[in-house]
Amino acid sequence: MENINETILKNFNTNIAYIQQSHPKLFEKISALDVAVTNGHYQERYELVYEGEGFDVIEKATGNYLYNKKIHTHAKLSAKTLNTKIDNNTFECFFPQHFTQEMLDELKKIQDKDTLKAHKSFTAPIIFKTQNFTTDELTKLEKFIFFGTGLAEHIFVMASEISAQSYLIVEDDLELFRLSLFVNDYTMLANKASLHFAIFEDENEFSHTVNTFLKEKFYLNHYIKYFQLLSHSEQKANQFYLALLNQPDLQFYFNDYMLITTKPLEYFAQHYKVLQNSLNLQQSSLSEKPFLLCASGPSLQTHIEWLQKNAQSYCIVAVSSSLQFLERYNIVPHIIIHLDPFDASWNSFQRLNSLDFIQNSLVVTAASSPK
Repeated sequence: MENINETILKNFNTNIAYIQQSHPKLFEKISALDVAVTNGHYQERYELVYEGEGFDVIEKATGNYLYNKKIHTHAKLSAKTLNTKIDNNTFECFFPQHFTQEMLDELKKIQDKDTLKAHKSFTAPIIFKTQNFTTDELTKLEKFIFFGTGLAEHIFVMASEISAQSYLIVEDDLELFRLSLFVNDYTMLANKASLHFAIFEDENEFSHTVNTFLKEKFYLNHYIKYFQLLSHSEQKANQFYLALLNQPDLQFYFNDYMLITTKPLEYFAQHYKVLQNSLNLQQSSLSEKPFLLCASGPSLQTHIEWLQKNAQSYCIVAVSSSLQFLERYNIVPHIIIHLDPFDASWNSFQRLNSLDFIQNSLVVTAASSPK
């Protein structure tokens, strides 16, 4: 037992040193948990034990064992679920497309007229030539996600077979993850691959971690396999899927980015008024009234009566999408903000009964907005 105590102490100290250096935000969470336990503000729900095949966790409230004293058996069974089939536990991180010869011919006509409007014409020939060479299996798992750590025994057994370049490790239970630091040495995994931890994260934190994971070696994102512990909530897996759909490269084609980037040059050449970073916002006229931002959310309609009564007390700043609603109640904005770079966004103004409604408003647009 003395050797076991030495092992868990060594593992914990090694892991903490690694996390403190490489994952400081996670280190802060673990430290806060330690302080809360020491000061009696948090009652530990689990107890780490060494029985049966090895380590296990007892839930104090019920006396139940997390692994039923068979942690190695659990890890081996988990590893047996590993496969390279793309129809099993796989995130498809792209929009599948199929092209016919007729579609290619039509794209070519559009490209000849306006190159930047035929965004698919650049990739369509490649997809057309390769779309019949499909496969049901991957040759290698380059990125992998673990939803749920437990004591992480299964992670290390499975990682030895996967040998991925990057792992996303997700766990909602901070106390349970902390116990895994006594059992396994995460630095052994970190020496072979990059690790991204999403431990006890809210929706915003998780979104940031997922984006970091996806941006790293993004060219390996085509298919991403995952494993989920049955005891772990599916909420994070669903959030990961939503994060995939919100990737900028799936929402905007490269030619859109080119147009957004080059549009300001046109305005610079035509001497449009462009706000500079050195703009002085300390003028006394800006402090005479408080500013009130109106956006097109449900709270705008909920508080419309209050806004009608108090509008004169504020400098109204309106997002362009809220203009039609404000016009209905004759609340004229002092400043209008419009940041959308695409032509379709002009609908925010077209929906107005008359542009006279905003004839005295100051309009601030993004340098990439339509002319």
